[in-house]
Amino acid sequence: MVAIGEALGIVESLVDSPAYLLNSARGDVITRVAIMRLEIGTARMFFDARGVRDGVGFTDDLLGALGSLEYEVTVAEPDQAAALEALGGIRDTCDACHHAYREGDRQAGYRFTPGAGLLGSPGTFVKQAHGAIHEREK
Repeated sequence: MVAIGEALGIVESLVDSPAYLLNSARGDVITRVAIMRLEIGTARMFFDARGVRDGVGFTDDLLGALGSLEYEVTVAEPDQAAALEALGGIRDTCDACHHAYREGDRQAGYRFTPGAGLLGSPGTFVKQAHGAIHEREK
């Protein structure tokens, strides 16, 4: 999830910048959105494996919001206001999921809320999944 926050911070600064209309800036946004897609895909698998339907819904909503931003960034005549609006949808979706499932802060660190019934982390989940796949291949 840290990678998502870092990528989102860069995307926010690029979309809200006068440089947004430059192809290079929009290309960097597309690259960062791809990073976020991968990380959100991992979070989706994590929630799905645990039967957390709301979590799957949040990740699906976020993937849709990322698609809206991608569209706005790749149109022939970019509209910065529309891209900022799409970015707002991303931030709103992140905030809703964090409100439901996350506690802590940047200094102390983040974790799932105890009442969420979630153990582990998406990163740990992926390592375990890769290990299980590797074991089956032996």
